[in-house]
Amino acid sequence: MSNKIGKPIQNQLDTTREVVASIDTHIDLVTPKLDGWAGQNEGQWRAVMQGCRGELSGAADQLRDAATKLAEERSDDARHLEERDHLNGVLYDNTVNIKSAIDGSSRPQLLEETGLDGVTPRNAKNLLEYTGRAIRGLETVDARLESPLGFEFSTPEVAERLKPEHQALSDKLEVVAREYRELETALLRRDQAIERWTTTYQAVASILEQLYTIAGFEELAGRIRPTARRARGVDGPQDTDADDVVDTDVDVEPVEA
Repeated sequence: MSNKIGKPIQNQLDTTREVVASIDTHIDLVTPKLDGWAGQNEGQWRAVMQGCRGELSGAADQLRDAATKLAEERSDDARHLEERDHLNGVLYDNTVNIKSAIDGSSRPQLLEETGLDGVTPRNAKNLLEYTGRAIRGLETVDARLESPLGFEFSTPEVAERLKPEHQALSDKLEVVAREYRELETALLRRDQAIERWTTTYQAVASILEQLYTIAGFEELAGRIRPTARRARGVDGPQDTDADDVVDTDVDVEPVEA
């Protein structure tokens, strides 16, 4: 699993594998000891343990998928933000150059008439609004200008030069806004998956602890006992010295009451 999902969630997924392995390893050892307890036979207790396995595995699958989706969304966001900044820089530089050309032309007053006066915004959204007004102003004025070097150019030509870069930034801002909404959704689903897993883990581990204890396997019960640190993903199986595995080839006797 990629580290992009975060260490706490990786710990929770590792804890899931440990609990599932405990069920798979010890179900044949524990359920015969529970036969008849609380009016349930061995098969019914087996169904309980298998049900616990299924619930925790399902919660872990949801958590893994949600965390992976969130990591992908964050990666996409970073790429789109980088592209936005590049397009913003291109439009900004072009706008500054156009303003300089008009300011040095035969009609510098057109800066004010076309909306290109004042400070050029660096913020992408503000720059988009600024250049949008300027494009409309340049098209409306429809004037020809002459540079100090004798080159002639028209304000509609300048507007056409700005339009592709203005549109590119506008499109990218829409993508960034959509990606932000998708990121919020992914965050919500990740948090919901964490909540489901945490509740399920605590319930399953508590049930197993009690079943192991009733069956007489107190050491197993202690190893599977849920902890707040595991529930939060602070600790994983690697942080526990005890290995929750019993050699089933050895005759394990239940602890005397």
